Amino acid sequence: MSFSPSAGQRSMDQAIQKYNGKPDILTGEYSNLTIVLKKTSERGNLGHLFITTVDPQGHYVSLLVHPPPEHESREVRIQFDPPLKSPWEVKAIFEQWEAEAKRNFKIPDNLPINYYSPPPLFPMTVPVIIGLSALIFADMGRGHYAEMFRAWIVRVFGKYMIRGAEIFAAFMHLLSEPVWMLVLLRRHQTPWSEGWKWVLTVMLLGAAGVSEFNDCVEYERLSYIYSQTEVGPLPPRLERKASPKVKRD
Repeated sequence: MSFSPSAGQRSMDQAIQKYNGKPDILTGEYSNLTIVLKKTSERGNLGHLFITTVDPQGHYVSLLVHPPPEHESREVRIQFDPPLKSPWEVKAIFEQWEAEAKRNFKIPDNLPINYYSPPPLFPMTVPVIIGLSALIFADMGRGHYAEMFRAWIVRVFGKYMIRGAEIFAAFMHLLSEPVWMLVLLRRHQTPWSEGWKWVLTVMLLGAAGVSEFNDCVEYERLSYIYSQTEVGPLPPRLERKASPKVKRD
């Protein structure tokens, strides 16, 4: 049966986005890796990988892998057996595969993160810095340009925008995100000698710090999976970040 645009199609697209790390990065790439290693004959370091399409006839799902050192993309197909009859089935079969693969690799829910990793400049750190700088300038700036900037904000967003943005930023940076980071640090058994750096980063950079911590969690899960294959554990994340960037896709 051919898949046509419908609510079922949207459900399938959302399932693909989820397993490609959007919006929940913690069910992203590592889940795809466990599925590929469990359901295909692929071995070795597969590099960055993500789901591209589901066959319109429901016979297979296509993924792209980027094995090092070239990191050139290569298609991998996982067959549906039996073929899917509806796009509504995609989410359920992905979740079934993930559960099977996670049981096979015995992946702990909360691997330890015993180090600090500063967030990269992009995609989040620089925008956060620019946004906070603009807010400070709007509130405390002096001179003609500051007055023009404030007038523009009032004209476009209303007279309460600056104060509202300040309250929101204070709530997120000083309360909500630091508390969530403390929960994550406890969950992943991060020593306080490193944990205070994570908390300070979140207070300064907000979601950029949380995103980097989640990236560390995903990296450790990938390393844990590879440690059970001929590849062995991945290099420490800090060592990998210090080396020249590799081509991801």
